Amino acid sequence: MVEITDDIAMKYGLIPTPPSRNALAEAKLRKHLEDPDIPYNTVEEFLYYLDYKADRSKALQRQQLENRIKGVNKQTLLITLSFDMSMNEEETIKEMDKSMELFKQSNYKWLKNGAYTYEFYSGRQSIWNPHIHICSDRIGVSASQVRQAVDRSPCRKKTRTYNCNVVVGIDDQHERYVLGNKKESKEENVKLDNEFREKWKIKSHYNI
Repeated sequence: MVEITDDIAMKYGLIPTPPSRNALAEAKLRKHLEDPDIPYNTVEEFLYYLDYKADRSKALQRQQLENRIKGVNKQTLLITLSFDMSMNEEETIKEMDKSMELFKQSNYKWLKNGAYTYEFYSGRQSIWNPHIHICSDRIGVSASQVRQAVDRSPCRKKTRTYNCNVVVGIDDQHERYVLGNKKESKEENVKLDNEFREKWKIKSHYNI
């Protein structure tokens, strides 16, 4: 069994809070955790509550890291960047290439074992809808934190993207999605995507 030492925890930003603070926070605020409607009596109690929440969050992140190292219930992120649908094919590919180049230049610390794919059709009617799916291991960040980081980055601000969506999955769910292993209702879109990639000499997926 892999032991998550404090050195490993610190490497991933999961620095533990001293046990005495955590125990004090839990004891002092037990009544608030049992009934959130009970108001805080002092500012001190509220500060201890924030400490307690931070400790719980770090403990959860530490467990996620341990599970990832052991290969159990690995959590992943699926980031989807959507592009202006009014562009022609050549413009679309240039914008997608530019966006991914800027994305990689950002050197996000939370981006681990990344891969991405270009897709161009979606929905039951297989409409033109160019987008990029980016898959990454999830370590110590929430979906909203990743979305905010990407929304502020050049890959969004300097390209013709109009939306960024981020969802969390487990095990190899997102890896299989990026590789084109999708449910039957999307088979027609997968076929059209493959034909489009072949036409423009685009690989099925790329590693980051």
